[in-house]
Parts: sequence; structure tokens; C-alpha cells
Amino acid sequence: QSPDNLEYRLGFASSLALSGERDRAEKEFALVQQKSGKDPRPWLLLGALHSSAGNETAARQAYEEAVQRDGKNPFVLNNLAYTIARSGSDLPRALKLAEEARHGLPQNAEIQDTLAYVYVRLGMARNAAAALEQAIPLQNPQKQQHTRGLLTKIEHGLMAEVRQEMERQGSAVN
Repeated sequence: QSPDNLEYRLGFASSLALSGERDRAEKEFALVQQKSGKDPRPWLLLGALHSSAGNETAARQAYEEAVQRDGKNPFVLNNLAYTIARSGSDLPRALKLAEEARHGLPQNAEIQDTLAYVYVRLGMARNAAAALEQAIPLQNPQKQQHTRGLLTKIEHGLMAEVRQEMERQGSAVN
């Protein structure tokens, strides 16, 4: 692979991020962004890097840039929806983005989780439960058990506990 190849550069930047070399990864993503045109992946992956470091402001900026490049990409929409919902800043927009992500990729458990999380943030227990029910067949057995536990908490009106637990788990697709 040529070092100038976009796929190679994205892989290299991602490898740096995974190995904990955040500063080098950020610089590499910046180089890739200059060459990527409308491809949202450099911003999506940079957003995930920022999110994993707890820098939600920078993550949101990266996801917003990714949406500018591809406003239909379900992973971009999902991660931006989760980041907005987590901040609580614009829950109606987070809901719109999460619904668009689900429309684009309805058989993705993480996208269903994000939609459920947004519903939890909005206090829409029935909608959250419905989204979680749809996620269960898409999940591995361990995650299914966890999701059933969330559903039980929703049934008992423990929405604050559900929210805290979902935030600990995270719902963004990286």
C-alpha cells in the first residue's frame, strides 16, 4: 500500500489511536482530512478518538464536520446523535439524527441503543423500551441480558438509573 493511499492513511491513524498515541493520531487524521474530500471517515474516527478521551466538545465538532461531508451516513448520524443527547443541549435534533441513523441502518444494535438513549433523555419510556426490544435480537447473549435488565428498570419507572447505566456503557458506533 502506498503511504499516500487514503485507506492506508486512515488505517495508520486508527492504529496510532488504538495504541494510545493520541497526539500522533490527531496529526495523522488532520493530514488525511486534507486529502479525503467528501469522505466523512477521518472526522468520524477523530470524533471517536476525542470521545474516548472524554473530550466531548472536540468529538461533537468532528462529528459535525463528518455530517457536512455525508449527512446520510448512519454511523456519523448515530455518533453525533449520541454526543448531542449526552450533552443534553438539543434533544430534538439528537432524536432526528438517531431516527435518520436507524432508517439508514435498521439492523444495527448500537444505533438502536442510541435511539433508546435519546428516548430515555427525553423521558419517553415506552419509546425507549420499544427501541431496546428491537435491539435485543441484534445483540450477543451477554448484551441481551444487559438490555433485558434495562427493560425491567424502565418497567419499574427507574429512568434515571437506565440513563446512568446507558451512559456508562456508551452507545456510539465507532
